[in-house]
Amino acid sequence: MGSYSPDPNFIREQILAECAMLEAPHDPYCALLLQHALRLPFMEIPRIPNAYRFQPEAWMCHANAHKAVRMDRTRRTRAVYGWWNTGAALVFHSVVERDGKMFCITPVVSDDSEAGRRLLFAEDPRIRLESLDEHFHFRIFKKPVPARLTLSRDIDLSVARQMRQKLMAGVDPARIAREPIILT
Repeated sequence: MGSYSPDPNFIREQILAECAMLEAPHDPYCALLLQHALRLPFMEIPRIPNAYRFQPEAWMCHANAHKAVRMDRTRRTRAVYGWWNTGAALVFHSVVERDGKMFCITPVVSDDSEAGRRLLFAEDPRIRLESLDEHFHFRIFKKPVPARLTLSRDIDLSVARQMRQKLMAGVDPARIAREPIILT
């Protein structure tokens, strides 16, 4: 498959945004939404970033899925919205479905591991794309869809702390994005 390596400054910004999200205070609405999402049927789907004739971008799943739909002249592709179970959180994610088979076209910074080739995903039929201007606007139960639903607040805080420490120590952002975080 080969690795995808975006600009280090972009990766650093994404890591800092992820840290801020991990450190955000508890939201009761997200706890209720988590209960809903955990009832959905999750399935393992492949990650195939080279399935279409364009280079999808890391961290841009919604744009990648919609670009694939636009580029498919056969009109057999649709964008699918749902939740990617990372083990620590349910992440709002878009994949594509073509000919009845779902797969993810968004590359990870390093796709050399098994985690880079497959993901646990559940389609959420309640998620709706409201508008597509300069940004995507998704809603569920009449509210904006959160980027992630935490499965463990302690894990979130530990991961954010470790990522910030590595950035402050001067570790290459691409390396931070590639390597697993060891929970202590």
